[in-house]
Amino acid sequence: MNHLKTKTLACAGVLLVALVSSAQYPAQPPDATARADARIFDRVRRDVDRAAALTQPNSGDRDRLEVARNEVNECARIVAGGTYDRRIFGQMMDALQRVLDLNQLSKVNRDRLVDDMSALREIQARLER
Repeated sequence: MNHLKTKTLACAGVLLVALVSSAQYPAQPPDATARADARIFDRVRRDVDRAAALTQPNSGDRDRLEVARNEVNECARIVAGGTYDRRIFGQMMDALQRVLDLNQLSKVNRDRLVDDMSALREIQARLER
């Protein structure tokens, strides 16, 4: 019984030391590239939302924009976590391309999404190096 108490007390001590040391050294803020990527993903989300606000509810256009937004969110979350998944990035790009190919967009919204796709391709090229 004393052996179990000793082991439990030792494990609790190790856990306490780990918690205290991690509190002294908080996670580093994201670097400039990660912040720039996050701003681009935020811009893409805003542009998709702006286009969605001008489409008819319960339409194919709105559905494609919703799929694109979900793909952007998933990809942004993964990239922000410091990883790159070629398949997920590709799915996001495909969803945005489907919006450009099939949706009835204003010239302004189309141009914004084309610019967004270009910025995302630059991120993708950098992440694949």
